[in-house]
Amino acid sequence: MRFVSSPPPSAPALRPPTQSLQFTLEHLRSCRVIGQCDRRWIAIMSPHGPASTLLSMIDQHAADERLRKAAVLSAIYAGGRFAFGAPPEPGAWGRDANLAYRLSAGDGGFRAGDAVATISEEQRREFEARRAVIQNDYGWDAAVEAGVLSIKTYPVVCHAHMTADVLLRFLADPDRCPFRTSIDRHSCRYAVMFNTALSHAQMASMVRNLGQVDNWQTCAHGRPTVVPIRIVERG
Repeated sequence: MRFVSSPPPSAPALRPPTQSLQFTLEHLRSCRVIGQCDRRWIAIMSPHGPASTLLSMIDQHAADERLRKAAVLSAIYAGGRFAFGAPPEPGAWGRDANLAYRLSAGDGGFRAGDAVATISEEQRREFEARRAVIQNDYGWDAAVEAGVLSIKTYPVVCHAHMTADVLLRFLADPDRCPFRTSIDRHSCRYAVMFNTALSHAQMASMVRNLGQVDNWQTCAHGRPTVVPIRIVERG
């Protein structure tokens, strides 16, 4: 028996990776779905120059997570319409006076509560400085009196209750928006998991939709959605 290291003449030639491969939006939008690998990856081929194609792998969980976040943001900024598209990535959530209502639409809205918590003087100052945003934009109906924070109603975002504890964490770190964190967690939890078999139609739909959203390169938490593998010579 004789073993050979070179492929048969009829097989496509794989170009050795002499430089880092770049995967662009054009590669994504022009690709052809080959199939599923290990129930984790979607193999695709994209035109790459006049005589070659680029073989790449799409992380099915990361891609679906990005699509689910895009769908939530689309619903928020389109007044509740659930659709794939290119939703805006706002620099500040507080720009929309109806944001809390849109975030809560179809997800339990606002919950009544009589939660109370003792807060420090520093927390009180943070609350007073951000009272308008907390109440008008985010939807916490809260007040501070004699060092005690009380909440009458609070919003529910992606099944997460924005209670007094969440408000206190927000006051401690205002740059870390609890609404955005809740959306990211929701998108991850309900995304297609590894070891899930997908039909060719499901894979094609996922790839097609991924090419229509912003920030398609990563999931909601920053993991890459696409990994370029090899350049394959034609003929």
